[in-house]
Amino acid sequence: MARKTQRFAIDSAHYELTQLGAVEGIELFHELRKLAIPMLREIIQGRLLDGKVDLEKLDAETTAKITGLVFGLFESMPKALERELRAAFARTCKVSTTGASGAMLEMGDALEPNGIFDQHFAGDYGRYQKWLLAGLKFNFAGFLGGSGSSTGPERAPTP
Repeated sequence: MARKTQRFAIDSAHYELTQLGAVEGIELFHELRKLAIPMLREIIQGRLLDGKVDLEKLDAETTAKITGLVFGLFESMPKALERELRAAFARTCKVSTTGASGAMLEMGDALEPNGIFDQHFAGDYGRYQKWLLAGLKFNFAGFLGGSGSSTGPERAPTP
């Protein structure tokens, strides 16, 4: 089975993300699971998601609670884990901006100062968080019963 690739847009940037391989993905999944299980427990015990739910049609109160739990995941994420996720996702990601005439550039090493990743997200940490969340959703949504190839922040048309 081949790794899936997903294209999506965040603001004016377009991304192409390829799933992590199983070896790397499982290692990261183990660390994420330790963070996510208490939050999932809160969702289940709080009966926020009873039965099958269309996440795009949730009421404002439920959406706010789920958003709070997602932000809680980011807040509680150890710096080392975020660094590992960032590095793993950047190695499998290409980016194109409006000024790049549609050319997709490999992000490469997310830990390299002045590299493509560093330049792309400089001063744009809101977009970085959206990108990181898209990578988490694409690679690990199956853990929550969703499809890893579900929509990212905004779907970009496939050329």
